[in-house]
Amino acid sequence: MPIGKAFSPFFLPLFYKYSSIGSSATLRFYGAGINILRGVSCIADVKPSNEVKLDFVFGMRQLNLPWLEEAISNILSISNCRGVNGVLDFSVESYLGFDISVGSAILLSSLVAVNSALKLNVAPSIIADLSQRFELEWNVGSGTSLCQLLGGVVLLSESGESNTILHKVFDFPSDLRIVVGGPKLNLLPIYTSRLIGNFTFNFDDLNSFDDLIEFSRIFNLHVAEKSKGAFKFIKALLNLNPLVAGLGFLGKSFYAITFRDDVKRIVDHFLDYFPCEGIFVSEVDPIGVRLYID
Repeated sequence: MPIGKAFSPFFLPLFYKYSSIGSSATLRFYGAGINILRGVSCIADVKPSNEVKLDFVFGMRQLNLPWLEEAISNILSISNCRGVNGVLDFSVESYLGFDISVGSAILLSSLVAVNSALKLNVAPSIIADLSQRFELEWNVGSGTSLCQLLGGVVLLSESGESNTILHKVFDFPSDLRIVVGGPKLNLLPIYTSRLIGNFTFNFDDLNSFDDLIEFSRIFNLHVAEKSKGAFKFIKALLNLNPLVAGLGFLGKSFYAITFRDDVKRIVDHFLDYFPCEGIFVSEVDPIGVRLYID
């Protein structure tokens, strides 16, 4: 059977808000975030069929992912393909759940792998829009698919489709590292949107990586103050002088952006709160969603 292999990075928010026009289907993340060099790989071992019949496998576990099956049915209909039969085999490089955009990484890696295996020739911007739609309709993500498609450190403006939306991808220091930690969760907990509160956004003066970092410090302290249990951890973390101390989309995981030489003391702080299997260190992923070619 034809095989497609794809990878999508995880994504962490620097600062963010949502815009909507009419319905949740048009809800859009806007703000900035950072793609990390960990994520979800998908091997799609599939063939064309008269119906959609797929097994979703993670290690020894069989997953029930109706939102992913429906998204794949949609990408098939775009290409006038009747169905697909086979196996999607996942490698998920974290157990911190949707807090770090695992849901959208699963969607993107799967859609890109199936698109490649069946030679559907669906454009990346269409895949990003489709992934974002299912993130939001099924509450498995926060609308970050375009950011993960682009890779690196990304700033999105408020409106537009994926192929027209205003965005910037910023340069970043080569020795930048991201420490992520939190309680070990089930692979796919239910996603719920976080309340940002009355925070004022103005992107006009955000023209560099340093600008994003400075704005992110202010935003994350604002959010931490509204998050039960988060403020104490963030305040203690800030005493170690990371560039940013922030929270994931659900407020259940934490991250610190720092430099390579400062990683050990940041990790030591995380170990005081979380089990070692819930902590990892990563570089920035500069590429975003991609295919693997044998």
